[in-house]
Amino acid sequence: MVTLTDLKEALKDLFPSLPWLSGGAGREALREELDLHSVWTYEKLLREGVDSHFNCRKMVVATNEQILGKASDYWTQDSYVTLSEGYIRIPDDIHGISIYSKNAFRYPIGRFRVKLPDLTAASPGLFWGFENGSNAGVHGFRWRYRAGAERLEAYCGTFMYVDITNLLPIGYDTTLSSYSVKVNRNLTELIVADNNPPLYTARYVAFGIHSLDTPFTPIPGPPYALFGAQGTSVNIIPTSLIETGHSELQMPPWGTIIADGVPCPPKILRLYDAGTNDLFAGLTIAAGSETSHPFPVFGYERKTINFRASEQGTLSIEVLKETDNWREYDTMGITQDTVKTYSIEGEAVLARVVFTPNTYPCDIDEAEVVLR
Repeated sequence: MVTLTDLKEALKDLFPSLPWLSGGAGREALREELDLHSVWTYEKLLREGVDSHFNCRKMVVATNEQILGKASDYWTQDSYVTLSEGYIRIPDDIHGISIYSKNAFRYPIGRFRVKLPDLTAASPGLFWGFENGSNAGVHGFRWRYRAGAERLEAYCGTFMYVDITNLLPIGYDTTLSSYSVKVNRNLTELIVADNNPPLYTARYVAFGIHSLDTPFTPIPGPPYALFGAQGTSVNIIPTSLIETGHSELQMPPWGTIIADGVPCPPKILRLYDAGTNDLFAGLTIAAGSETSHPFPVFGYERKTINFRASEQGTLSIEVLKETDNWREYDTMGITQDTVKTYSIEGEAVLARVVFTPNTYPCDIDEAEVVLR
């Protein structure tokens, strides 16, 4: 008869690397092993190092072979006092490297601190964010800094991107700036934080809408860009990616945070005047109508608009259809100095509001959308 002890000893011989300690210490060791790749933070760097969490692929100049390397050979934290001192360095015998997390994150959140290099000359360029597997174009959700033009792009899906160079953070090429990617079930959010102490103001710069049969014509910012992405999957579990062929890039491991997220986090978006950084709330309409910048509604169960103006008028809700046309969804009257709350019950990709006062001048006092 085989006893539990016999079985345990047999498993120990087969799997010598597993923690076979007894009692609470064994459970703690097993918990730590299972938890190892659950998140990437500065504390993980201090305790476990880069190579415990990241794989590396490199291209050798002499042979053009793409082979495995060690991430820590190229990605280093140079100072633990001045935490911004961390770099990716590529030696002359290597064309470029790709650094992927060993863990696959579900609905991931990634925050990367990067000082963008001068890429006006010919260069392989730079990607950072998430990608489901090696080689570009496989369910990518990331930033792309294009060589030769200092051009920043938001990248989502299979080769779908939008130019957001005009939305680069303040001081992007002189100091570290924060770039975040949040991959939700319904869309991808790209966020920058302007390095403008003491505020470090975070702002959306792009929304990539998932799973559209025919992507709509991209809508540029400001305040943020919107674009449709083909080839995405609501069940995707991307891995993190840092890919560069630049000889030296300031991107400290300390400044990178990666973790699981939630499928469809709620948010409140303040409405903006179309194509500007001017908030809708605070505008004065002297004549005619005013149109808001579009906002995403795809995949949200509840879409609630709150609006208030100093004069009576008509508020129109418009939605973008797959034909790439804006169509009126509903209209309603606005009572002077009264908050109007309206819920969009149907499904759409993007929406916007158009307000026409009955009397001029008219001040818009409140304008926001709550997405849940």
